[in-house]
Amino acid sequence: MLTLDSFFIDFQNSVRASASAEGIFTKTAFVEEMSNRLAIAEEIDALITCEYEGFGVRKKKLAIDGYDFDDEEGQLVLAIVDYSSDDAIGRLITTEARKLFSNAEAFVQMFLSGGLKDLLEESSDIFQMVSEFKERLESISVIRLYLLTNLQLSESIKTFAPSEIGNLRIEYHLWDIERLFRVETSKTGREEIDIDITRWLPKGLAVLPASVTNSSVRTFLGVIPGETLADIYATYGSRVLESNVRSFLTARGKVNKSIRGTVLQEPEMFLSFNNGITATATSIDSNDFGGGTYIRGIRNLQIVNGGQTTASLFYAKKNDKANLRGVDVQLKLIVVDETNVEELVPKISRFANTQNRVSEADFFSNHPFHQRMEEKSRQILVPSQSGQHFQTKWFYERTRGQYLNERARGTAAEARKFETEYPKSQVITKTDAAKYLVSWLQRPQIVSSGAQKNFVAFADLVSKEWTTNDVLFGDDYFKELVGKSILFNSIRRSVAKAPWYSTGYLANIVTYTIAKFAHTLTQYRGGSELNFQIIWNLQAVPNELAAILDEISEDVFDVLTDEKRPVVNVTEWAKREPCWVRVRECEYDFPSEIDEYLMSRSEVREMKRQSAKSQKLDSGISSQVIVLDLGPTYWLNARDFALRMTTLSEKENSIIGLVTSTTSQKIPSELQSKVLLEFRDRIEAIGFVGR
Repeated sequence: MLTLDSFFIDFQNSVRASASAEGIFTKTAFVEEMSNRLAIAEEIDALITCEYEGFGVRKKKLAIDGYDFDDEEGQLVLAIVDYSSDDAIGRLITTEARKLFSNAEAFVQMFLSGGLKDLLEESSDIFQMVSEFKERLESISVIRLYLLTNLQLSESIKTFAPSEIGNLRIEYHLWDIERLFRVETSKTGREEIDIDITRWLPKGLAVLPASVTNSSVRTFLGVIPGETLADIYATYGSRVLESNVRSFLTARGKVNKSIRGTVLQEPEMFLSFNNGITATATSIDSNDFGGGTYIRGIRNLQIVNGGQTTASLFYAKKNDKANLRGVDVQLKLIVVDETNVEELVPKISRFANTQNRVSEADFFSNHPFHQRMEEKSRQILVPSQSGQHFQTKWFYERTRGQYLNERARGTAAEARKFETEYPKSQVITKTDAAKYLVSWLQRPQIVSSGAQKNFVAFADLVSKEWTTNDVLFGDDYFKELVGKSILFNSIRRSVAKAPWYSTGYLANIVTYTIAKFAHTLTQYRGGSELNFQIIWNLQAVPNELAAILDEISEDVFDVLTDEKRPVVNVTEWAKREPCWVRVRECEYDFPSEIDEYLMSRSEVREMKRQSAKSQKLDSGISSQVIVLDLGPTYWLNARDFALRMTTLSEKENSIIGLVTSTTSQKIPSELQSKVLLEFRDRIEAIGFVGR
């Protein structure tokens, strides 16, 4: 079982390994590790390391260690760090936490007074950050100060109340090792959100218990005031939007014009005109009062349909100063038992959003793509390497913390055996996969925009291809994914040690290098593709290929840091399409040595054809096995449930009759099995639990 102490040891090892590999200080590596973890937890987008210490008026200490501009919500994240290199968990007391926050506050105050720039060198990272801050100041209303530490907060530390500096609201967020551990071991991969509804509605939110389909799913109907909904969004931001809803909003903008028009011109008609929201939760705190039910608290609220309504109300209040008191919003709240969250919430979201195709971006951990990559990673052995008498595997981490939990499941001896089979260096997470694939698809500006935006692009690109032809995602696809991981991390290590490189922009250089390399391949001799089988067999990048990538990475660095770049902040410049255009247009000619590592397009087509043929056979057998493993009782209960819910077709009923027959021994065909599995997904999304 994974404990806080074992998690801490693993965390420290990750930080130290990263610092050693990249030749950076452990504190800097800690900031980068926290950036990755907070992005995955959907707390921030992309924290950029930017360490600064100085002194302001009356020798007041100024300090920050990282920042992130939130374009969607008009917020600035500033991070301050307290990192300990000890091998045991230490404590952080209230006075130290307050002092650290005070240093970051002083940084903001010095900036607003106009005196900060005089203290900075124009070539420094912090000067670039301050320049960007000045340009965005009018659009920023909230500064979120984050105290990041690998210590454990003292039990005496309470929540720090928000404050104000000038016209800016200052919020305080403390992330210690225990909070990270809770996220790592949570079912959702995010920190649990406990919403106190009485903060806005003293009696609670009046609802009508609509149905109880079984003990693990309950549904409530109600009407929530628009002002309350907007305030919840203002408090928790996009954390209350389920992932594919957030993707939908990011792709299509923040404000729906018709929603805004109704709010401003006919607020009393909002309930009649708007479809309302559908949300899920893992539990509620409710009271019966005066013959009615009132929800006082909601845990893990996720809006699965109606995210645009929610965000639009928030922006109407914030930007248009709209009075939302006459605006009411219809609410359907589905309370799902925590043990079924990972499986049911994505399905509820998918079926709640069929009308607007949000399902294209439904890329939760139980999406078939991730399930298949996980399956491949448990089956495919890495080719034997020189000096090894055993073969290892790559571990695809479908859910956050899966690797650590699997390793901690047995005895110490079993943990060592697990790590021998699946070395820590051979783990690929979903967000890692997104970086590798989107970089290779020549969208480095999106990768540079942060983990969440990049994952949206990844989900959209891969899910469309999956829907069109999922058999392309076979053994060779997984081996290519591993090859892209090896390529990405090889470039990262090489750049970190390059004589021309100084700390900063490493992630941007790597993604742009891969994109430039991939683009140059498309132009080389009428179009060529890298033979990833070579990298898979070697489990390394050949020296000749590494030398080519080194040359490209230096060219990329020159473009990113060019003094004539139109955007002062290099990190922001890397997010822009014109930056990619400049890198793409840089002249680079492959040396002839590259030919032995390439495949022609006809060779690639043939390889994909054979791989798809093999995967089609595997998928068909797998579907049949799943249907038979569920058993006759499951399918009989499923049919009874579907009949009660009037959601059973004649075709489905006929196939269920086949698999539940006591006289026939027929096995369903691949196509019939696919129909039943789609039927299973549909009814489980509306509450059926047959296992």
